[in-house]
Amino acid sequence: MGKKYFPNDVNSKKFDILFINNRKYTELKNIDFSNATNLPTQVIEQMISPKGAFGKINSLDNLEWIAYARRGNTETKLTQLGKKAFIDNAENMFKPVNQGGLGKDKMKQLFEFGEYEFDSFIEFQDYLNEKEFLDNALKFVKAE
Repeated sequence: MGKKYFPNDVNSKKFDILFINNRKYTELKNIDFSNATNLPTQVIEQMISPKGAFGKINSLDNLEWIAYARRGNTETKLTQLGKKAFIDNAENMFKPVNQGGLGKDKMKQLFEFGEYEFDSFIEFQDYLNEKEFLDNALKFVKAE
């Protein structure tokens, strides 16, 4: 059985519920994002910081991020918010871990596939405007 985490001390990132089971991270979000124009900073940090989900996985296949549909969340809205968060934070995501980013190698490991290869945050941002790349980059996002 997987572990359930409810971190709540001041040094941890706060999750609604985070399950870790055989290296599969599932984060459940009980937040209404339907009227949001941006993802909250805390939610972004839980995903893209070195101590967040992206820092702990080796593949996007090892991650699920589920926002409850009964709270008005839709995958279309979550994709819009996710794309904006990636575009707005791409430069920081590419920074080395000791500077609070994931680093270029980790970004390539998580997001490159097929013909989609990049060497800079600008190329990553550009690819986010291509549906196939965006769908793959956010394949872990669900509204259930």
